[in-house]
Amino acid sequence: MSLVIPGARQFYCGKKRRALYTFLFWAGGLVVVFLASNSDVLVGIGFSVSCFLYIFGFLDAYFTAREVNSGLDIIIDDNPRVAAVLNVLTLGIGYFYVGDRKKGLILFLLGRVFGSLQGWALLVVFVLQLVLAWDAYRIAQAEIERRIGALLPGEELRPEPSRVPAVVPLIAAGCLVLALTALVVAGVMMGTVLS
Repeated sequence: MSLVIPGARQFYCGKKRRALYTFLFWAGGLVVVFLASNSDVLVGIGFSVSCFLYIFGFLDAYFTAREVNSGLDIIIDDNPRVAAVLNVLTLGIGYFYVGDRKKGLILFLLGRVFGSLQGWALLVVFVLQLVLAWDAYRIAQAEIERRIGALLPGEELRPEPSRVPAVVPLIAAGCLVLALTALVVAGVMMGTVLS
């Protein structure tokens, strides 16, 4: 469902607010792409937002369905996938989401200072966003495992297996991130050649 309309499967799983935000920001990114065609920066931002929210939509849908089916969604307050997408889109807000406000504020302010970078520096910021997304995911996931350990000491709770192995959506997401990275590299290279 979320491969067709980002947020649809989250809505189906009962995560209506997350579904609404995913859909609205994804659609907003597309609107920016089509309406701001005279501004390369706005088109790039809109395209990135839409791409990352599309990837988030189907990845989150898959793992949310597994968590709901296993009853683990009740334990998960800070969704690690939300923390990751917030960090990749805003360079720091994902840390606010997981409670690391100091790190979040510093990175958010640095992102505003270095937000106008161009050329190869833009590629460095893009890679940094991906690393920070992984870090926010890791922090939120560790908190979930800590909560599970506190509730059920000595037990390891994992979502029920799915008919589709977890590696399938992860590989699809990886391919899309690689394609987006290739587009960023191509854009940087073209900008360097043309200037």
